[in-house]
Amino acid sequence: DRVLFAEDVRITDKTSQKACWILFGEGVPAWFNRLTGGADCQPRSFHVMQAESSAMSLFVMDWLVVPSLLLVMDGETPQVDPFFESLSIEQADWEQFHALRVEKGTPWPEFEVDETMIPYECGLENAISVTKGCYVGQEIISRIHHLGKPPRMLRGLLIEGHDIPARHQPVQDSKGTEVGKILSACWSERMQSVIATSSIRAKACQPGATLAVAGKTAQVAVFPF
Repeated sequence: DRVLFAEDVRITDKTSQKACWILFGEGVPAWFNRLTGGADCQPRSFHVMQAESSAMSLFVMDWLVVPSLLLVMDGETPQVDPFFESLSIEQADWEQFHALRVEKGTPWPEFEVDETMIPYECGLENAISVTKGCYVGQEIISRIHHLGKPPRMLRGLLIEGHDIPARHQPVQDSKGTEVGKILSACWSERMQSVIATSSIRAKACQPGATLAVAGKTAQVAVFPF
């Protein structure tokens, strides 16, 4: 409601009318191709099909370092477990998903994205326009785009040791000055290391820079890891 001016718009929460799953893994393209009868699994494409008694929408995403799909069906959590099992799809957990997401550097609501940030600070610069008409926040977006750089940038951190830092743990430079905070952190099986995301001050976010988190060395990296 806060971002509406004088438009005749009504916002309706339809959460209870939709059920969503995220499918990910190296087998997703073959699964998508088989399920859609030969459609190509290209990022940002989608396919609508009928499954059981409900319409199924498949959105090909690029959120992770492995192929991923967003599957949406009408209704309150339709029974699809037998359907998934018939396609040899195993249930994963949020920790596995977020580890792959952090490796890719995809910002996620309540982690990298909140109301205190502007899009340039949380890795969403490709999701905004500097040519369309007026919208809330356009002035500051245009100013940063044309006149300078954002005060912070979303970066990855490769952290020594095995301890996973807590969210909002300070990230410090060599002088002990806080230059950012941990937004997401996890253990990466592929990297065999603790990795994290942080919105870091521009002067300290150069790739390869050495920072510190809870006394551990943290090396700045660009995405994907």
